[in-house]
Amino acid sequence: MKYYATTDTNGNLAFYCDVVHGALVPSGAIEITEDQWKDAIENQGKYSIVDGVFTAASVWPPEATLAEAQTTAITSLKTQAAAEYVAGFTSSATGTSLFYDSDTTTQSQITAASLLAVASSTQFATLYPSGITIRAKASSSADDSTKQQYDHTADQIITLSTNMQTMLATIKTKLWAYQESVYAATTTAEVETIIAAVAWS
Repeated sequence: MKYYATTDTNGNLAFYCDVVHGALVPSGAIEITEDQWKDAIENQGKYSIVDGVFTAASVWPPEATLAEAQTTAITSLKTQAAAEYVAGFTSSATGTSLFYDSDTTTQSQITAASLLAVASSTQFATLYPSGITIRAKASSSADDSTKQQYDHTADQIITLSTNMQTMLATIKTKLWAYQESVYAATTTAEVETIIAAVAWS
């Protein structure tokens, strides 16, 4: 079985096999090996016909352009930051260091309660005479099954909210700094180095 390749004026390759195509194989088709045929099928764009020679790209897969590398890096940074925002945070608002959830629902609950506490501690005490209940666990490494309910006074919920906002702002600031570094990079290698060194804590 023999394999052949041809190219059109736009550089698009077409492949033929003598057993399948027979007389339909163009007279100017270039004979290639079975391995080359398989490789070309699996790696679209790797091969071209240059001066009548079936030629593989010297670098494969092709290196991303700087713009492509930057776009990919920025997307990755935003995805990582989004995960960090909801990964939880530590606070000693109750007087004991505890690890709290920071999913969007909990963020909203803490923020709303702290706004009420700031606006009117009296109303807060009326609505939550024992304090508003927020779940937490001893540390970030503790199993979720160990989470307990903790009542927070007006002052404590304000502190908790402040700690949460600090966590969110810290991540956002890091994200901005990493983004600026990526956009300032002048080579794909520099972008890769920046991404490899990303640390959120």
